[in-house]
Amino acid sequence: MPLAFVSRTPQFRSRIATVRDVLDMDAFNAMYQANSDTSSANSCSPAEKLAFIKNVVREIRAGGKNTDSNFFMDAFGVSYKNPTMIETKVGYNRYINDVDYNTIAAASVTGASPGAPATMQIIRALHSGGGTLSYPTKGYALVDKDNNIYYQITDVDTTIPYAHKIELTPWDENVTVSIKAGVKYLVSPARIVPGYSCPDPTNDLQNIGYTQEMHPFRFRRDWKVTLDLMRGYQDIFRFRVMFGMDGTPYDAWDAYEAARARESLQLGINEVSLFGSPITNPALLAGADVITDDVHTGFYGVLPTLESSSNVVDYPVGEGFNLKSDLEPFIMYQDSLKLSNRFMVKAGFGFMASIVDSANQMVKDTGLGLYSFPAYNRASEGGLNKLPITSYTYLNKFFLDFMEWSAASDTRLIGSEKLSNLAIFISMDGVRDAKTNQPIAPIEFFQYGDTETGDYIESIRNDWKIDGCESISGSHAQSVMMALHSPEMHLLVNPITFC
Repeated sequence: MPLAFVSRTPQFRSRIATVRDVLDMDAFNAMYQANSDTSSANSCSPAEKLAFIKNVVREIRAGGKNTDSNFFMDAFGVSYKNPTMIETKVGYNRYINDVDYNTIAAASVTGASPGAPATMQIIRALHSGGGTLSYPTKGYALVDKDNNIYYQITDVDTTIPYAHKIELTPWDENVTVSIKAGVKYLVSPARIVPGYSCPDPTNDLQNIGYTQEMHPFRFRRDWKVTLDLMRGYQDIFRFRVMFGMDGTPYDAWDAYEAARARESLQLGINEVSLFGSPITNPALLAGADVITDDVHTGFYGVLPTLESSSNVVDYPVGEGFNLKSDLEPFIMYQDSLKLSNRFMVKAGFGFMASIVDSANQMVKDTGLGLYSFPAYNRASEGGLNKLPITSYTYLNKFFLDFMEWSAASDTRLIGSEKLSNLAIFISMDGVRDAKTNQPIAPIEFFQYGDTETGDYIESIRNDWKIDGCESISGSHAQSVMMALHSPEMHLLVNPITFC
């Protein structure tokens, strides 16, 4: 008979009858056992390992499918249980951007007459050093790439921080200066000189990128169960099998409240990974309502990070997300900076349903006909099957994999109408390590300290031996940091509902 690895009664001890007997057994640490490197199942034979996977206790419930308390980690393929270790409680990620040889005007400029100079102000974002440094400098040329026009930079005014100005004089005497706001103009960083020239040193401003500061959240959950030491143990404990180094199985106990505490900790980490933002309210950092210190103030989750980035596309829920009009501008942007061409799309059921209808309509409007793009097929015995869309390839260059995110529509937990119609496009090939140039995960968890100082810690106490109280209690805690790398490489598709 196969070995059951979770049971309501011990399998290797026959004389256990009371709670006190149970407390003399070894306690089962679920987090330790969940780690494949430390699990006692490593001491099993191959057949026993298979049984460990298959013979978990079966429960029958009258409700729906299980609530996904690990909804964020499962959706994005990451885990806080295997974080990147760092040495400090506060961590930093530095993002080094590609060099951009263009500059942008803050406002449109038109010259007074052909050949006359005109002054252009550089946008604030292209300043550095507290607004005192900018690119380009006098002697360089500015190129209107769309109209094949060169302008000479004949003067630079850097007196006002974050509002530097450059004077542009057209090379062609018949050309009138015409600069459009928000358009990239190429800077030619080599001077035009006569046959005899002298040095005129000019230095470029190095692109130093930007920095993300990470603070941890620390979670804790405690529980306590009052015991009647003469009561039978079956309604309190679950017995699990552990293995010695020689493969010998033996019983261990786990309280239901301990399992719930672990799940609650996991749920809290998943929630802040999606919705979280740093705790900045002074009332919560000091005084009577203090909940944490000024270090463990947390981080921005994926949704707040993407919502504050420039890559947010709003679409009307009634019409659905359009793969042409809504998606192509983002694709062109990604291609213009050579950022990424492969995306994992996590979306709620509402989005997945609406994109099918909008894609069917898009093909119909293109006039390709139903025969080249079947929207339905006939199943056996008269059934009708509406076909889903699981991937999209654009001109054999951009690749999107759509995957339904069930938790987004599960209103028992995080689901809502907005989340059901929302989609998150995560770049799968654009985030790379600056030193090795190797791909890294777009979403990454970080950890400081070992078991006692930052990693997951679990403690179960027999209060009878501590203070004489007839109870058992436990505590669970963990510190965690998370970062969504390079938000500009990802996309948030945000549903808009009109009343």
